[in-house]
Amino acid sequence: MRRTREQWAAVVAAFERTSQPVEQFCSTRGIAPATLKWWRWQLRRHAEPKRQDAGVRLLSVDVVDESAGWRADSRVLIALPQVEIHIDVGTDVVYVAALVARLRQT
Repeated sequence: MRRTREQWAAVVAAFERTSQPVEQFCSTRGIAPATLKWWRWQLRRHAEPKRQDAGVRLLSVDVVDESAGWRADSRVLIALPQVEIHIDVGTDVVYVAALVARLRQT
């Protein structure tokens, strides 16, 4: 069955809302995993600005009021489809940005 770009966008969006592995999602819909991965890449490639760090914006933050419960050993939660990452406060933001960008590609 041939799908339009809009139909593939809907399939990719449905996949990204689930926590299923690619193979399981595709198996129940009769889609080749490689095809879904290609369309996901294709749609992202045309949707994001032409920048190497597209979609990932991190800023350094200085905590002023430590009485709010933040400590030097605190962690930040980054939630992506299918994965949650706990990052220690103070971790290099360039590393975190690269990690998030790489995880978004999978």
